[in-house]
Amino acid sequence: MHNEFNAKKHEFLGVILLLAALLVFLCLVSYNSGDASFNTLSLKPASENKIGPLGAYTSDLLYQIFGFAAFLLLAPLLVIGWKLISGRKIHAKYLKVCGFLLLISSAAAAFQLFPFGPENPAFMPGGVTGLLLSDFLLKNLNRTGTVIVIAGALLLGILATTPWSLSRSFSRFSSIPDPDPPKPGLIERFRLWREKRKARRIKTVNIRPATTVMLDLSPKPIQVKPHHAPGSVIPASRETGDESNAAHAPDETTKPRSGRLRNFKLPPVNLLNTGEDAPPVDETELVERAKMLADKCAEFDATGNITQIHPGPVVTTFEFKPDPGVKYSRITGLVDDLCLGIKAESLRIDRIPGKATIGIEVPNPNRETIMLRDLVESDAFTRAGRACDKQMRHF
Repeated sequence: MHNEFNAKKHEFLGVILLLAALLVFLCLVSYNSGDASFNTLSLKPASENKIGPLGAYTSDLLYQIFGFAAFLLLAPLLVIGWKLISGRKIHAKYLKVCGFLLLISSAAAAFQLFPFGPENPAFMPGGVTGLLLSDFLLKNLNRTGTVIVIAGALLLGILATTPWSLSRSFSRFSSIPDPDPPKPGLIERFRLWREKRKARRIKTVNIRPATTVMLDLSPKPIQVKPHHAPGSVIPASRETGDESNAAHAPDETTKPRSGRLRNFKLPPVNLLNTGEDAPPVDETELVERAKMLADKCAEFDATGNITQIHPGPVVTTFEFKPDPGVKYSRITGLVDDLCLGIKAESLRIDRIPGKATIGIEVPNPNRETIMLRDLVESDAFTRAGRACDKQMRHF
């Protein structure tokens, strides 16, 4: 519930920021210098600004401070609002804040230094910020130095606030390969020489599989000598004949008892303990857990939906269907993050054969004990028939 409340709170804030960006854009676009504001006293009964008197005062204040650079204020409102709604994190917050302040200040100075459109002495294109910065730089660096500093500040602000990179841009344009690649240094060549020398010393060892010795385990008759009382005379021919007959006579104890095995019957199932009645499934808890799993996956750009839930005695399987474009490897790499997110001991993520979904197995907080009698009396065991019977006779 706490995670759901945080997600809703982020969505509310995101929608509010998007609405604020739309209102600021309309009030800036529909600005009229004849409307009543902080610097203008008007006797008109109604304001011509699209947002009314509040829009007139807001647009006048923003234009007075930043000039045309006030339109840059829409960018953070739109970006932060969208990230809050989609549940994405904002990385390097302090760097982006400093970069945005540098960007809007340098843009205001550039608008003040290079004005466009008809000149209006009552309106400053760069606002108070651009006027102060441009005057300070012109006094100390002249026009050429001022242009260089403002251009560098604009470039630094763009690099700090956007994912654009100079190295990637240069790599796209530089398609000609370097004809003379740099040669490795002395230390690198020594390391390569040692690796080659180690490779030469490695010897291949052919490991042959050990030959299996066949043992003759067939039963053999044992010669048993008859016991005679002391002092009795035993004829030699009869004794030798008995010994020879005993040697050739089969031992009754070594005969296989196939008849007994065939008549063997399994003990009744009543001897086994019965399992306890399964507790009722809490559907509300399962739905909340499925929602939590989907939200945690969305936080790491693995968006999708939970299509089915299969509760079991020990684990519960959630069928997760990823959105188009989401890789399977991205979802399998979230095992540890999902464990921390839903406070589970462990997780198992694998594909479900025959379906376009991924199974996420989560251990149940209250696990049941599975009894052998429940397995034997189940429908699956009964349908197996004689095959299971034969397998049980080997134990």
